[in-house]
Amino acid sequence: MRIIYLLMLVFSISGCAQKLEMTVSQNEILGKLGDDNAEHLTEKIFSKTDKHLGLTGTNQSGAAFKSKPEIVSIKNGIIKYVDYDEHVDLVKTIPKVLPNAIAGQSIVGAALTPPPEVLYNTTREEFEIDLREISKIRLVQLPPNVSLTNGQLITLHNAFEAITIDVAKDEIDETIALIKFYSPNAKVLSGAGL
Repeated sequence: MRIIYLLMLVFSISGCAQKLEMTVSQNEILGKLGDDNAEHLTEKIFSKTDKHLGLTGTNQSGAAFKSKPEIVSIKNGIIKYVDYDEHVDLVKTIPKVLPNAIAGQSIVGAALTPPPEVLYNTTREEFEIDLREISKIRLVQLPPNVSLTNGQLITLHNAFEAITIDVAKDEIDETIALIKFYSPNAKVLSGAGL
């Protein structure tokens, strides 16, 4: 029975994402990109402007809900930024001694160790993501009546992390073309799932 539930979960998750093909407009933009104008376009897409928020979130070490990334530099498809990172500060384990009996058995002086209490410390640190290592470009579909932006949220995934950028609706084609310039094999997806 567990296997059936697991398979249902896998199929439901993987079935939600829709693979998208490059549009004519995206292919035209991609054909015009070279190293110089790709660098300029990267700065435009990932920086905050009047039209969009640019880089808006990362998933560094579980501190995603505190994410407030700030770009440090953009060069050759590598984006360096500072963001919050979460570190284990202290792990407390305190053995507890049972007084007398458990379920009718006499256990005097037995020690039980409760789950450890973990305290975290959050710091601002520098990270980088190489656009040449992007494997997925996902257009985030927000539920109806939920508006976090006037534009489009796009997550970029590599093997270890994901970052979220907010782009204006009229910059979606440029953004997809730019990422495909650096990572030609990246899949373009819409929706949730694998």
